[in-house]
Amino acid sequence: MGLVERSAAFAMAPSRAVDGYWFADLHFACTVAADPAAPGAPCQARRLDPEREWALAAQPAVYPDSGRLTLLAGSSGHIWARDTGAALLDVLPLDPAADGWTEVRRPEELDAIPGEQPD
Repeated sequence: MGLVERSAAFAMAPSRAVDGYWFADLHFACTVAADPAAPGAPCQARRLDPEREWALAAQPAVYPDSGRLTLLAGSSGHIWARDTGAALLDVLPLDPAADGWTEVRRPEELDAIPGEQPD
């Protein structure tokens, strides 16, 4: 079909990264936000309906050497970016903006996204 470059189509693990990034097909979405009083607490999640919804995360293969931003795209039509450190994204956030993600409309906006803050 030629929809995407073959190497990108198979970049589904850090060992198969393309240009420093690999792609994770997300199967779950948050339905109830995590407790704000408990940072890092997991949200309640549901399985995405594959006939209506999809989500994909592009994650650095070796943080921060191959990249520092995780990119998120989905059936909403929006693209989001955030420095998640070495943490892997496995659940679509309920509200990416409220969860610290920045909506990206043009590639040059990526340079303005702040990095992870040390504790």
